[in-house]
Amino acid sequence: GGAYNDALTKAIYEPFAKETGITVTTVNYQSAQIIAQVRQGRPQVDLMDNSLLIFQKMARLECLEPVDHDRLKSVKGAGIAEHNLPEYAVGK
Repeated sequence: GGAYNDALTKAIYEPFAKETGITVTTVNYQSAQIIAQVRQGRPQVDLMDNSLLIFQKMARLECLEPVDHDRLKSVKGAGIAEHNLPEYAVGK
C-alpha cells in the first residue's frame, strides 16, 4: 500500500493493463498463505511481489512455475543483472 503501491501502479500495473487489457488487482497475502493455497491446488494469485529469498524457499517447496524471461519485453532492456533473473522470479 501507500507510496510503494502508488509507484507500482503507475510504473507497472497501468502500463501492463493498457498493453494487455488485463486488469491488475492487488491483495496482501503472506507467503505462507500462498504456499498453503498452492498445496491445496487453489492458488489465488498469478504474480507475487516479494524478496528473492522467499522465491527461493517457494521454489524448493515446488510452489512456483518458471518465468519465461524472454517473453517479458520490459525485462530484456531493463539492465537487470543476470543474478536477479533466477528461474522463478524477476529481481528488482
